[in-house]
Amino acid sequence: MTKPHILAWLGGGQRHILREAPGDATKLASMGAVLVGTAAVASASAAFALTTAVGLTTPAAVVVGILWGLLILALDRMLVISMSRRTGFWPNVAAAAPRLVLALLIGAVISVPLVLRIFQPEINSELQVMRSESLIANQKKLDEQFADLPTLQARVDELQAVADGREQPNVSSDPDVRTARDAVTTAQKSYDDAAAKAQCELDGRCGTGRAGQGDAWRSAQTTADRALATLNAAKAELAAVETAVRDRISGGAAAAASSARAELTTLRPTLDERVAARAQVLRDMEKGEKENTGLLSRLEALDRLSDGRPMMFLAHWALILLFACIELLPVIAKLFSSSGPPTLYEQLVQVQENGALAASQVRSDRERELAELEIDVRTEIERHRAAIQVEAGKHANARLLSKQQELADRAIDVWAEVAKQRTDEELARWYAWHARNDQSPVASTNGSQLPASPPTAGS
Repeated sequence: MTKPHILAWLGGGQRHILREAPGDATKLASMGAVLVGTAAVASASAAFALTTAVGLTTPAAVVVGILWGLLILALDRMLVISMSRRTGFWPNVAAAAPRLVLALLIGAVISVPLVLRIFQPEINSELQVMRSESLIANQKKLDEQFADLPTLQARVDELQAVADGREQPNVSSDPDVRTARDAVTTAQKSYDDAAAKAQCELDGRCGTGRAGQGDAWRSAQTTADRALATLNAAKAELAAVETAVRDRISGGAAAAASSARAELTTLRPTLDERVAARAQVLRDMEKGEKENTGLLSRLEALDRLSDGRPMMFLAHWALILLFACIELLPVIAKLFSSSGPPTLYEQLVQVQENGALAASQVRSDRERELAELEIDVRTEIERHRAAIQVEAGKHANARLLSKQQELADRAIDVWAEVAKQRTDEELARWYAWHARNDQSPVASTNGSQLPASPPTAGS
Protein backbone atom coordinates (compact mmCIF):
# COMPACT_ATOMS: atom_id res chain seq x y z
CA MET A 1 0.00 0.00 0.00
CA THR A 2 1.52 3.32 -1.04
CA LYS A 3 1.61 6.37 1.21
CA PRO A 4 -1.29 8.15 -0.58
CA HIS A 5 -3.40 5.06 -0.08
CA ILE A 6 -2.42 4.99 3.60
CA LEU A 7 -3.56 8.60 3.99
CA ALA A 8 -6.70 7.82 1.96
CA TRP A 9 -7.40 4.89 4.28
CA LEU A 10 -6.98 7.20 7.29
CA GLY A 11 -9.44 9.56 5.59
CA GLY A 12 -12.03 6.79 5.47
CA GLY A 13 -11.32 5.23 2.07
CA GLN A 14 -11.36 1.56 1.10
CA ARG A 15 -8.37 0.38 -0.90
CA HIS A 16 -10.16 -2.01 -3.30
CA ILE A 17 -12.70 0.68 -4.20
CA LEU A 18 -10.06 3.41 -4.57
CA ARG A 19 -8.45 1.33 -7.31
CA GLU A 20 -11.59 1.88 -9.39
CA ALA A 21 -11.88 5.58 -8.45
CA PRO A 22 -8.32 6.95 -8.41
CA GLY A 23 -9.54 10.53 -8.74
CA ASP A 24 -11.14 10.43 -5.28
CA ALA A 25 -8.02 8.99 -3.69
CA THR A 26 -6.43 12.45 -3.60
CA LYS A 27 -9.40 13.95 -1.73
CA LEU A 28 -9.41 11.19 0.83
CA ALA A 29 -5.62 11.38 1.17
CA SER A 30 -5.96 15.10 1.88
CA MET A 31 -8.53 14.30 4.54
CA GLY A 32 -6.17 11.73 6.04
CA ALA A 33 -3.31 14.25 6.02
CA VAL A 34 -5.47 16.72 7.96
CA LEU A 35 -6.29 14.00 10.50
CA VAL A 36 -2.59 13.16 10.90
CA GLY A 37 -1.77 16.86 11.34
CA THR A 38 -4.45 17.22 13.99
CA ALA A 39 -3.10 14.16 15.80
CA ALA A 40 0.44 15.61 15.67
CA VAL A 41 -0.78 18.88 17.17
CA ALA A 42 -2.59 16.92 19.89
CA SER A 43 0.59 14.96 20.67
CA ALA A 44 2.63 18.15 21.00
CA SER A 45 -0.08 19.73 23.15
CA ALA A 46 -0.19 16.76 25.53
CA ALA A 47 3.62 16.67 25.79
CA PHE A 48 3.75 20.39 26.62
CA ALA A 49 1.02 20.01 29.24
CA LEU A 50 2.72 17.05 30.90
CA THR A 51 6.15 18.66 31.07
CA THR A 52 4.96 22.12 32.13
CA ALA A 53 2.01 21.49 34.43
CA VAL A 54 2.52 17.90 35.62
CA GLY A 55 6.33 17.89 35.66
CA LEU A 56 6.95 14.62 33.78
CA THR A 57 10.30 13.96 32.19
CA THR A 58 10.62 14.63 28.47
CA PRO A 59 10.78 10.94 27.35
CA ALA A 60 7.72 10.03 29.42
CA ALA A 61 5.85 13.09 28.17
CA VAL A 62 6.70 12.19 24.56
CA VAL A 63 5.41 8.62 24.97
CA VAL A 64 2.17 9.78 26.57
CA GLY A 65 1.83 12.50 23.94
CA ILE A 66 2.13 9.97 21.12
CA LEU A 67 -0.53 7.77 22.73
CA TRP A 68 -2.78 10.81 23.11
CA GLY A 69 -2.23 11.72 19.45
CA LEU A 70 -3.17 8.20 18.35
CA LEU A 71 -6.34 8.44 20.42
CA ILE A 72 -7.26 11.78 18.85
CA LEU A 73 -6.53 10.31 15.40
CA ALA A 74 -8.87 7.40 16.10
CA LEU A 75 -11.60 9.73 17.37
CA ASP A 76 -11.31 12.08 14.39
CA ARG A 77 -11.35 9.17 11.95
CA MET A 78 -14.43 7.80 13.68
CA LEU A 79 -16.16 11.19 13.38
CA VAL A 80 -15.39 11.37 9.65
CA ILE A 81 -16.29 7.77 8.79
CA SER A 82 -19.53 7.79 10.79
CA MET A 83 -20.92 10.72 8.75
CA SER A 84 -23.17 9.32 6.01
CA ARG A 85 -24.70 11.19 3.08
CA ARG A 86 -28.30 12.42 3.40
CA THR A 87 -30.61 14.15 0.95
CA GLY A 88 -30.40 17.95 1.37
CA PHE A 89 -27.99 20.27 3.14
CA TRP A 90 -29.84 20.77 6.43
CA PRO A 91 -30.37 17.07 7.15
CA ASN A 92 -26.62 16.69 6.74
CA VAL A 93 -26.05 19.62 9.10
CA ALA A 94 -28.42 18.11 11.68
CA ALA A 95 -26.63 14.77 11.45
CA ALA A 96 -23.21 16.45 11.73
CA ALA A 97 -24.13 18.74 14.67
CA PRO A 98 -23.22 16.27 17.45
CA ARG A 99 -19.93 15.50 15.70
CA LEU A 100 -19.20 19.21 15.34
CA VAL A 101 -19.79 19.75 19.05
CA LEU A 102 -17.52 16.82 19.93
CA ALA A 103 -14.84 18.04 17.55
CA LEU A 104 -15.07 21.53 19.08
CA LEU A 105 -14.58 20.11 22.57
CA ILE A 106 -11.58 18.09 21.41
CA GLY A 107 -10.15 21.20 19.74
CA ALA A 108 -10.55 23.21 22.95
CA VAL A 109 -8.80 20.51 24.98
CA ILE A 110 -5.95 20.40 22.47
CA SER A 111 -5.58 24.18 22.15
CA VAL A 112 -5.29 25.09 25.84
CA PRO A 113 -1.84 23.51 26.52
CA LEU A 114 -0.47 24.94 23.29
CA VAL A 115 -1.67 28.44 24.18
CA LEU A 116 -0.14 28.10 27.63
CA ARG A 117 3.13 27.00 26.05
CA ILE A 118 3.17 29.91 23.61
CA PHE A 119 2.58 32.46 26.39
CA GLN A 120 4.80 30.65 28.90
CA PRO A 121 7.22 33.58 29.60
CA GLU A 122 4.37 36.00 30.31
CA ILE A 123 2.56 33.37 32.38
CA ASN A 124 5.67 32.64 34.48
CA SER A 125 6.06 36.35 35.24
CA GLU A 126 2.40 36.61 36.22
CA LEU A 127 2.77 33.52 38.43
CA GLN A 128 5.54 35.30 40.32
CA VAL A 129 3.26 38.29 40.86
CA MET A 130 0.42 36.02 41.98
CA ARG A 131 2.78 34.21 44.36
CA SER A 132 3.96 37.48 45.90
CA GLU A 133 0.39 38.69 46.36
CA SER A 134 -0.59 35.40 47.93
CA LEU A 135 2.39 35.47 50.30
CA ILE A 136 1.53 39.01 51.41
CA ALA A 137 -2.09 38.03 52.06
CA ASN A 138 -1.00 34.90 53.92
CA GLN A 139 1.49 36.94 55.95
CA LYS A 140 -1.33 39.21 57.11
CA LYS A 141 -3.40 36.21 58.14
CA LEU A 142 -0.36 34.77 59.88
CA ASP A 143 0.19 37.99 61.83
CA GLU A 144 -3.46 37.94 62.91
CA GLN A 145 -3.20 34.29 63.93
CA PHE A 146 -0.06 34.92 66.01
CA ALA A 147 -0.87 38.46 67.21
CA ASP A 148 0.07 37.52 70.80
CA LEU A 149 3.74 36.89 69.93
CA PRO A 150 5.00 40.53 70.30
CA THR A 151 3.36 40.82 73.72
CA LEU A 152 4.72 37.47 74.85
CA GLN A 153 8.19 38.36 73.59
CA ALA A 154 8.16 41.75 75.37
CA ARG A 155 7.02 40.13 78.62
CA VAL A 156 9.71 37.44 78.40
CA ASP A 157 12.38 40.05 77.73
CA GLU A 158 11.21 42.10 80.68
CA LEU A 159 11.16 39.12 83.03
CA GLN A 160 14.57 38.02 81.80
CA ALA A 161 15.98 41.48 82.57
CA VAL A 162 14.52 41.34 86.08
CA ALA A 163 15.83 37.81 86.60
CA ASP A 164 19.31 38.91 85.51
CA GLY A 165 19.16 41.97 87.83
CA ARG A 166 19.45 44.42 84.97
CA GLU A 167 16.24 46.30 85.90
CA GLN A 168 13.55 46.33 88.52
CA PRO A 169 10.05 45.17 87.75
CA ASN A 170 7.62 47.83 86.67
CA VAL A 171 4.29 48.17 88.42
CA SER A 172 2.50 48.69 85.10
CA SER A 173 3.76 45.38 83.70
CA ASP A 174 2.39 43.30 86.56
CA PRO A 175 -0.47 41.03 85.42
CA ASP A 176 -2.66 41.93 88.40
CA VAL A 177 -2.18 45.61 87.72
CA ARG A 178 -3.02 45.18 84.05
CA THR A 179 -6.19 43.26 84.94
CA ALA A 180 -7.27 45.95 87.41
CA ARG A 181 -6.59 48.68 84.85
CA ASP A 182 -8.63 46.83 82.25
CA ALA A 183 -11.49 46.69 84.73
CA VAL A 184 -11.18 50.46 85.30
CA THR A 185 -11.19 51.09 81.55
CA THR A 186 -14.33 48.98 81.11
CA ALA A 187 -16.08 50.66 84.04
CA GLN A 188 -15.08 54.13 82.74
CA LYS A 189 -16.57 53.37 79.33
CA SER A 190 -19.80 52.09 80.89
CA TYR A 191 -20.09 55.21 83.03
CA ASP A 192 -19.36 57.55 80.10
CA ASP A 193 -22.05 55.86 78.02
CA ALA A 194 -24.60 55.97 80.84
CA ALA A 195 -23.80 59.65 81.69
CA ALA A 196 -24.04 60.64 78.02
CA LYS A 197 -27.40 58.88 77.70
CA ALA A 198 -28.73 60.62 80.85
CA GLN A 199 -27.55 64.02 79.60
CA CYS A 200 -29.09 63.36 76.18
CA GLU A 201 -32.40 62.50 77.83
CA LEU A 202 -32.17 65.64 79.99
CA ASP A 203 -31.61 67.79 76.90
CA GLY A 204 -34.43 66.11 74.97
CA ARG A 205 -32.13 65.03 72.09
CA CYS A 206 -32.87 61.27 72.41
CA GLY A 207 -35.06 58.85 74.27
CA THR A 208 -38.49 60.38 74.85
CA GLY A 209 -37.49 63.59 73.05
CA ARG A 210 -38.80 65.76 75.94
CA ALA A 211 -36.30 67.96 77.84
CA GLY A 212 -36.33 68.05 81.63
CA GLN A 213 -35.95 65.75 84.59
CA GLY A 214 -38.68 63.25 83.89
CA ASP A 215 -38.99 59.55 84.65
CA ALA A 216 -36.82 58.56 81.68
CA TRP A 217 -34.05 60.90 82.82
CA ARG A 218 -34.24 59.66 86.42
CA SER A 219 -33.95 56.04 85.20
CA ALA A 220 -30.98 56.93 82.99
CA GLN A 221 -29.41 58.91 85.84
CA THR A 222 -29.81 55.95 88.20
CA THR A 223 -28.00 53.75 85.68
CA ALA A 224 -25.24 56.38 85.43
CA ASP A 225 -24.94 56.53 89.23
CA ARG A 226 -24.57 52.76 89.44
CA ALA A 227 -21.95 52.88 86.69
CA LEU A 228 -20.11 55.63 88.62
CA ALA A 229 -20.17 53.49 91.76
CA THR A 230 -18.73 50.59 89.80
CA LEU A 231 -16.05 52.90 88.38
CA ASN A 232 -15.10 54.16 91.82
CA ALA A 233 -14.88 50.59 93.10
CA ALA A 234 -12.67 49.61 90.18
CA LYS A 235 -10.40 52.58 90.80
CA ALA A 236 -10.15 51.67 94.47
CA GLU A 237 -9.29 48.09 93.52
CA LEU A 238 -6.62 49.36 91.10
CA ALA A 239 -5.08 51.55 93.81
CA ALA A 240 -5.01 48.64 96.24
CA VAL A 241 -3.43 46.31 93.66
CA GLU A 242 -0.79 48.91 92.72
CA THR A 243 0.01 49.41 96.42
CA ALA A 244 0.39 45.66 96.93
CA VAL A 245 2.60 45.35 93.85
CA ARG A 246 4.77 48.27 94.96
CA ASP A 247 5.13 46.67 98.36
CA ARG A 248 6.06 43.40 96.71
CA ILE A 249 8.58 45.12 94.45
CA SER A 250 10.09 47.05 97.32
CA GLY A 251 10.54 43.76 99.15
CA GLY A 252 13.84 43.26 97.41
CA ALA A 253 15.48 42.53 94.09
CA ALA A 254 16.14 38.91 95.07
CA ALA A 255 12.45 38.18 95.53
CA ALA A 256 11.65 39.96 92.26
CA ALA A 257 14.28 37.96 90.40
CA SER A 258 12.99 34.71 91.89
CA SER A 259 9.42 35.61 90.91
CA ALA A 260 10.56 36.53 87.39
CA ARG A 261 12.41 33.22 86.99
CA ALA A 262 9.36 31.31 88.22
CA GLU A 263 7.15 33.08 85.69
CA LEU A 264 9.72 32.49 82.94
CA THR A 265 9.56 28.70 83.47
CA THR A 266 5.98 28.70 82.17
CA LEU A 267 6.04 31.70 79.85
CA ARG A 268 9.18 30.88 77.84
CA PRO A 269 8.02 27.37 76.67
CA THR A 270 4.73 28.93 75.58
CA LEU A 271 6.63 31.56 73.58
CA ASP A 272 8.90 28.91 72.00
CA GLU A 273 5.92 26.77 70.97
CA ARG A 274 4.17 29.72 69.36
CA VAL A 275 7.34 30.78 67.53
CA ALA A 276 7.89 27.22 66.24
CA ALA A 277 4.26 26.94 65.16
CA ARG A 278 4.47 30.22 63.26
CA ALA A 279 7.67 29.12 61.53
CA GLN A 280 6.09 25.80 60.50
CA VAL A 281 3.00 27.48 59.12
CA LEU A 282 5.18 29.94 57.22
CA ARG A 283 7.24 27.10 55.71
CA ASP A 284 4.09 25.24 54.66
CA MET A 285 2.69 28.37 53.04
CA GLU A 286 5.90 29.06 51.14
CA LYS A 287 6.12 25.44 49.99
CA GLY A 288 2.51 25.48 48.81
CA GLU A 289 3.03 28.69 46.87
CA LYS A 290 6.25 27.37 45.33
CA GLU A 291 4.49 24.21 44.11
CA ASN A 292 1.42 26.09 42.89
CA THR A 293 2.42 26.03 39.23
CA GLY A 294 -0.19 23.61 37.88
CA LEU A 295 -2.56 23.92 34.97
CA LEU A 296 -5.26 25.81 36.89
CA SER A 297 -2.76 28.37 38.19
CA ARG A 298 -1.45 28.93 34.68
CA LEU A 299 -4.98 29.34 33.33
CA GLU A 300 -5.69 31.88 36.07
CA ALA A 301 -2.47 33.72 35.19
CA LEU A 302 -3.46 33.74 31.51
CA ASP A 303 -6.89 35.10 32.42
CA ARG A 304 -5.28 37.86 34.50
CA LEU A 305 -2.99 38.72 31.60
CA SER A 306 -5.96 38.93 29.22
CA ASP A 307 -8.02 41.07 31.61
CA GLY A 308 -7.67 44.70 30.61
CA ARG A 309 -5.26 43.93 27.76
CA PRO A 310 -7.15 43.85 24.43
CA MET A 311 -4.20 42.63 22.36
CA MET A 312 -3.44 39.83 24.78
CA PHE A 313 -7.13 38.89 24.84
CA LEU A 314 -7.32 38.81 21.03
CA ALA A 315 -4.11 36.79 20.69
CA HIS A 316 -5.28 34.36 23.34
CA TRP A 317 -8.64 33.62 21.70
CA ALA A 318 -7.24 33.74 18.18
CA LEU A 319 -4.91 30.86 19.01
CA ILE A 320 -7.70 28.88 20.67
CA LEU A 321 -9.98 29.36 17.66
CA LEU A 322 -7.14 28.44 15.31
CA PHE A 323 -6.52 25.07 16.90
CA ALA A 324 -10.24 24.47 17.33
CA CYS A 325 -10.77 25.13 13.59
CA ILE A 326 -7.98 22.67 12.76
CA GLU A 327 -9.90 20.05 14.71
CA LEU A 328 -13.21 21.03 13.09
CA LEU A 329 -11.77 21.06 9.57
CA PRO A 330 -12.19 17.32 8.78
CA VAL A 331 -15.80 17.27 9.97
CA ILE A 332 -16.66 20.48 8.08
CA ALA A 333 -14.98 19.18 4.91
CA LYS A 334 -16.91 15.94 5.21
CA LEU A 335 -20.12 17.90 5.74
CA PHE A 336 -19.67 19.97 2.59
CA SER A 337 -18.64 16.95 0.54
CA SER A 338 -21.76 15.13 1.72
CA SER A 339 -23.98 18.02 0.62
CA GLY A 340 -22.81 17.98 -3.03
CA PRO A 341 -23.40 15.37 -5.71
CA PRO A 342 -22.03 11.91 -4.87
CA THR A 343 -18.54 11.23 -6.14
CA LEU A 344 -17.53 8.16 -8.11
CA TYR A 345 -16.04 6.64 -4.98
CA GLU A 346 -19.28 7.18 -3.05
CA GLN A 347 -21.29 5.70 -5.91
CA LEU A 348 -19.05 2.64 -5.96
CA VAL A 349 -19.37 2.31 -2.20
CA GLN A 350 -23.14 2.51 -2.56
CA VAL A 351 -23.10 -0.10 -5.33
CA GLN A 352 -20.94 -2.36 -3.20
CA GLU A 353 -23.19 -1.92 -0.20
CA ASN A 354 -26.30 -2.56 -2.30
CA GLY A 355 -24.66 -5.64 -3.80
CA ALA A 356 -23.62 -6.85 -0.40
CA LEU A 357 -27.15 -6.26 0.83
CA ALA A 358 -28.65 -8.13 -2.13
CA ALA A 359 -26.16 -10.96 -1.71
CA SER A 360 -26.95 -11.09 1.96
CA GLN A 361 -30.66 -11.23 1.12
CA VAL A 362 -30.08 -14.05 -1.39
CA ARG A 363 -27.99 -15.93 1.15
CA SER A 364 -30.69 -15.40 3.72
CA ASP A 365 -33.40 -16.69 1.35
CA ARG A 366 -31.24 -19.66 0.35
CA GLU A 367 -30.46 -20.47 3.95
CA ARG A 368 -34.16 -20.24 4.77
CA GLU A 369 -35.04 -22.59 1.86
CA LEU A 370 -32.33 -25.03 2.91
CA ALA A 371 -33.60 -24.88 6.46
CA GLU A 372 -37.17 -25.59 5.31
CA LEU A 373 -35.95 -28.43 3.06
CA GLU A 374 -33.95 -29.87 5.90
CA ILE A 375 -37.05 -29.75 8.10
CA ASP A 376 -39.09 -31.53 5.39
CA VAL A 377 -36.40 -34.22 4.98
CA ARG A 378 -36.19 -34.76 8.71
CA THR A 379 -39.97 -34.97 8.90
CA GLU A 380 -40.08 -37.58 6.10
CA ILE A 381 -37.30 -39.56 7.74
CA GLU A 382 -39.18 -39.53 11.03
CA ARG A 383 -42.35 -40.70 9.29
CA HIS A 384 -40.51 -43.54 7.50
CA ARG A 385 -38.84 -44.51 10.76
CA ALA A 386 -42.23 -44.59 12.48
CA ALA A 387 -43.72 -46.76 9.66
CA ILE A 388 -40.80 -49.19 9.91
CA GLN A 389 -41.23 -49.35 13.65
CA VAL A 390 -44.96 -50.10 13.20
CA GLU A 391 -44.23 -52.90 10.70
CA ALA A 392 -41.55 -54.31 12.98
CA GLY A 393 -44.01 -54.22 15.85
CA LYS A 394 -46.64 -56.03 13.84
CA HIS A 395 -44.16 -58.72 12.75
CA ALA A 396 -42.93 -59.13 16.31
CA ASN A 397 -46.49 -59.47 17.58
CA ALA A 398 -47.27 -62.05 14.88
CA ARG A 399 -44.22 -64.11 15.74
CA LEU A 400 -45.04 -63.83 19.42
CA LEU A 401 -48.57 -65.13 18.85
CA SER A 402 -47.20 -67.93 16.63
CA LYS A 403 -44.69 -69.02 19.23
CA GLN A 404 -47.31 -68.85 21.95
CA GLN A 405 -49.60 -71.10 19.83
CA GLU A 406 -46.76 -73.57 19.22
CA LEU A 407 -45.97 -73.67 22.93
CA ALA A 408 -49.62 -74.24 23.78
CA ASP A 409 -49.98 -77.06 21.20
CA ARG A 410 -46.83 -78.72 22.44
CA ALA A 411 -47.98 -78.47 26.03
CA ILE A 412 -51.30 -80.07 25.11
CA ASP A 413 -49.56 -82.86 23.18
CA VAL A 414 -47.24 -83.58 26.12
CA TRP A 415 -50.15 -83.58 28.51
CA ALA A 416 -52.13 -85.92 26.28
CA GLU A 417 -49.17 -88.28 25.99
CA VAL A 418 -48.64 -88.33 29.72
CA ALA A 419 -52.35 -88.87 30.35
CA LYS A 420 -52.52 -91.73 27.82
CA GLN A 421 -49.48 -93.40 29.35
CA ARG A 422 -50.93 -93.23 32.83
CA THR A 423 -54.26 -94.49 31.62
CA ASP A 424 -52.58 -97.51 29.99
CA GLU A 425 -50.72 -98.20 33.20
CA GLU A 426 -53.92 -98.08 35.23
CA LEU A 427 -55.69 -100.43 32.81
CA ALA A 428 -52.78 -102.82 32.96
CA ARG A 429 -52.88 -102.92 36.72
CA TRP A 430 -56.63 -103.32 36.67
CA TYR A 431 -56.43 -106.28 34.33
CA ALA A 432 -53.67 -107.80 36.43
CA TRP A 433 -55.70 -107.43 39.57
CA HIS A 434 -58.78 -109.04 38.11
CA ALA A 435 -56.65 -111.81 36.79
CA ARG A 436 -55.30 -112.60 40.29
CA ASN A 437 -58.75 -112.40 41.88
CA ASP A 438 -60.24 -114.87 39.44
CA GLN A 439 -57.85 -117.60 40.74
CA SER A 440 -58.10 -116.86 44.56
CA PRO A 441 -60.85 -118.14 46.83
CA VAL A 442 -63.84 -116.07 47.65
CA ALA A 443 -65.06 -115.82 51.26
CA SER A 444 -68.53 -117.09 52.04
CA THR A 445 -71.11 -115.60 54.12
CA ASN A 446 -70.26 -117.88 56.98
CA GLY A 447 -66.83 -116.33 57.41
CA SER A 448 -65.08 -117.40 54.26
CA GLN A 449 -62.45 -115.12 52.71
CA LEU A 450 -63.58 -112.33 50.20
CA PRO A 451 -61.45 -110.82 47.41
CA ALA A 452 -59.81 -107.49 48.06
CA SER A 453 -60.88 -104.33 46.26
CA PRO A 454 -59.15 -103.45 42.89
CA PRO A 455 -55.99 -101.31 42.97
CA THR A 456 -56.32 -97.64 42.51
CA ALA A 457 -54.05 -95.27 40.71
CA GLY A 458 -50.88 -94.71 42.58
CA SER A 459 -51.11 -97.93 44.67
